[in-house]
Amino acid sequence: MRTGTFCAILGIFAGAMCLLLFNPGIHTGLVRYVNQDVLYTKAGESVCGWIWDEKSGIVAGETQDGEIFVFRGKEYTRIERDTFLHLLRDLM
Repeated sequence: MRTGTFCAILGIFAGAMCLLLFNPGIHTGLVRYVNQDVLYTKAGESVCGWIWDEKSGIVAGETQDGEIFVFRGKEYTRIERDTFLHLLRDLM
């Protein structure tokens, strides 16, 4: 990994930790953003949010706007979990 990339990631991390120390209310929003999932529909759309339940081919969750969604197994192609964390791992 390049030194500049490592320093940038370290700076972002340090800044985030300072925000968390001085304003604990930000913690809830940050955790929700980091744990975000993406569901890709067969129609070519993507739904970003948080998946609560995935049983018997039915997926239920909530979008960033607070809307509830439910998809049957034949309506979506794949689900990516924790997309922000995967992006960070790819950068490292």
